[in-house]
Amino acid sequence: AVPVAAWISSWRRIPFVCDVVELSFGRMRKCEPGPVSRRMILLVETLFIRAAGVFAGCPYLLEDLRKRHPKLRPVLVLNGPTHPPDGKGSYLRERCDIPAGHRIVLYVGLLSAGRGLENFARAAALVPEGIHCVVMGPGGKESRQKLAALVNELGVGDRFHIIDAVPERDVVRVCSSADAGISPVNRDYGNGRFVLNNKLFQYIGAGLPVLSSDVEGVGGFVKKAGVGLVFDEREPRSIAEAITDCFSDSARYDAFVARAAEAAVSHSWQKQEEAFLACILSHVHP
Repeated sequence: AVPVAAWISSWRRIPFVCDVVELSFGRMRKCEPGPVSRRMILLVETLFIRAAGVFAGCPYLLEDLRKRHPKLRPVLVLNGPTHPPDGKGSYLRERCDIPAGHRIVLYVGLLSAGRGLENFARAAALVPEGIHCVVMGPGGKESRQKLAALVNELGVGDRFHIIDAVPERDVVRVCSSADAGISPVNRDYGNGRFVLNNKLFQYIGAGLPVLSSDVEGVGGFVKKAGVGLVFDEREPRSIAEAITDCFSDSARYDAFVARAAEAAVSHSWQKQEEAFLACILSHVHP
């Protein structure tokens, strides 16, 4: 899209803006990009630095762009939550037949390799009874079957549930029926380490404490905002300890919930929209 926008901008002599998203992380993926992919990354980067406005979706990417392109003035726009749901939902408890009083830890997102779901399942075997783990999202048939097979092998099928995704408009409402959200992102590649993923904002938008890998992006946010706990996603026992600790102290848990609600307001899309529109309008009506 960036090459097309740059071409139209040059042809029509009008400014263009773009969202670089994870472009800068192309050289830090799960595997090294091939020669064609690397050329495309570098080509697009030479084009987006000509943009009138550049949006970055996480603080690390913002700083990385500033260091590599001092003349660039990227604008931080987070994928913040919209209006929170009214009250706590019941979808997950009803969908997975989870008894009242039992805690629910929810993962929202793609079911695929490299998402930390295998160790999340292994952690489920180590947490106390009365804690259920739910994985909800899209994913290929093979990925779902492999995860289900691991769950059966571990003998945690009664408390580790794999369910289909819901429409995007319903995600935050469904999240509100959990008791905590989890983000076991992989630290071995740039996207996992540095980005602030959608699930983070969906969780806090629902007022949930967040349990996260101890990485610079999501983990750093969780620690700074005080909305939950971090763990070493490479170690199932570390994940299990974070889950257990989250619910072991009711006063601390309530504090996590309160700070998550505060973070949802301070990082809401309404706040992000102001920065987004200011950048756009400065070029429409300079």
